[in-house]
Amino acid sequence: MKKLLFILLIAVTGCQQKLPPPEVDFTSVDDGKGFIQFTTTSMNATSYAWDFGDKGATSKEKNANHAYSANGIYQVKLDATGPWGTTTVTRPVSVTGVRGSIMFWMPKGSNSVEVFVRDVRIGSVFNFFPNGVTYCGTVGCALANNLPEGDHPFTARETGSTEIKWSGVVSVVGGQCIKKALTY
Repeated sequence: MKKLLFILLIAVTGCQQKLPPPEVDFTSVDDGKGFIQFTTTSMNATSYAWDFGDKGATSKEKNANHAYSANGIYQVKLDATGPWGTTTVTRPVSVTGVRGSIMFWMPKGSNSVEVFVRDVRIGSVFNFFPNGVTYCGTVGCALANNLPEGDHPFTARETGSTEIKWSGVVSVVGGQCIKKALTY
């Protein structure tokens, strides 16, 4: 009887078919501002682990999204696990739409100064900082947010005047705030 059970056990376990690990792939859609929606196209997976390649947050969602803070090419990795193993896919994702900022400030002055970026008034500098400014958004500075990466022409004039006293081009880097001093 023991021999019969042993032979039956071998026959049953020998006939079990090991199914393959999950088939996994993903697509990504960029909103043009650095926010990426990832959609999983996988079979036989029950859990997911995303690494977005920027040493930031991760996700365990089947379909995930991620906001990048800088432009670049990121190696995005997805691990999909199912009852019969784990499959990993890694793919480069290009992020080009992260916006930046420009903050204009003055070390000295006697009048407030109106600032224009691409001929649009962004605000006035009305406080003066002889030792410089340490962070974007300092009160009394003129700040332009949500600018695409690249060069942006600017002009500035004392409030109430039509004479342009400052002009030039400021290069914006996605995910950063550029601080530009207006000096006499």
